[in-house]
Amino acid sequence: MKTWRRITGLWGLLAVLVLVLVWALSLQAGDAGSQASPQTVQLEQREQQAKQVQREHLVILHVNDTHGHLAPHKVKGRSVGGIARAAGLVKQIRSKNPGRVLLVHAGDVFSRGDAVTNRYRGQANIDLMNRMGYDAMVLGNAEYYWGLENLRRRMAEARFAVLAGNIFELKKEGQKAVGQSFVVKKVGPLRVGLMGLSLIRPKHPASQNLRTGDNLKLAKKWLGELQPKTDLVVLLSHQGLPADTMLGGTLNGVDIIIGGHSHTVLKEPVIIKKGAKSAERKVYIVQAGEYYEYLGRIDLDFSREDDGGWKLTRVRCRVIPINERIEADSKIAEQLEEYQRKSKQVQPVAAGVSP
Repeated sequence: MKTWRRITGLWGLLAVLVLVLVWALSLQAGDAGSQASPQTVQLEQREQQAKQVQREHLVILHVNDTHGHLAPHKVKGRSVGGIARAAGLVKQIRSKNPGRVLLVHAGDVFSRGDAVTNRYRGQANIDLMNRMGYDAMVLGNAEYYWGLENLRRRMAEARFAVLAGNIFELKKEGQKAVGQSFVVKKVGPLRVGLMGLSLIRPKHPASQNLRTGDNLKLAKKWLGELQPKTDLVVLLSHQGLPADTMLGGTLNGVDIIIGGHSHTVLKEPVIIKKGAKSAERKVYIVQAGEYYEYLGRIDLDFSREDDGGWKLTRVRCRVIPINERIEADSKIAEQLEEYQRKSKQVQPVAAGVSP
């Protein structure tokens, strides 16, 4: 009996010791848990890296109302403008932003221009624009003045999108838009939608078989198609600044309006704010004067997390004077000189060009 009591006593003491050991180990584990283990730190770092923000930069360069002024000209005794200088500036900006630059024209490319423009009825202008690598243009009212047949030839020669989805040619079988309504350009990972609103002079003889559609209705329709598949929507508008301001306040979904027709030099963009502060949306309206005297530049920053959509985070707009300080693109200058030489010669009009 005494032996049994000793045995049970030993087992009890052993049980107590085990409990004390378990308690001590639990305290130690608790202290260790208060500090992140190396494995936990690495896991948190991996999660942060997985959520790292991606960033993209886009540059849009724009001109408007060049009206066939291909060579430099004088303003207050100073040499300004010139398509070769503009091309040199574009080339310089592209070299610093490879694969991230769009070049567009907001209308009135030819008519009222120099001897080369008039001699070739805009053919030389389109050729030089092709060589510069334009991405898109919207037709201005001046593009129609030499007639639709001439315009069709120029559009067929263009290696860039020609927008004018709101101007319709009347035909026996109905009406047909003169130009494209919109185009989507892939710039790096970004998808940029460009749509265009053109303008005609209804009383001009060349416009008698043309009609303008409902600009707002058409633009809203195009936006409905563009928004689901683009990260940025740009409207090329040859309507003039007052009309652009109205469009910016009315259309939902346009981010940038690049304007023409009013020959306005906007050194700072017109900004239209829409919506509540918590979900405020801004529309930036820009325009770059006339006659290649300025190159408009828009810098846009985007960001996104994981596989989410791209968000526009910053927009900067300015105009850059084109003058004798800008180094001309030698190849464009040489081609223009060749056109100038031929335009002085007495010879038949080039094939495919209206007299």
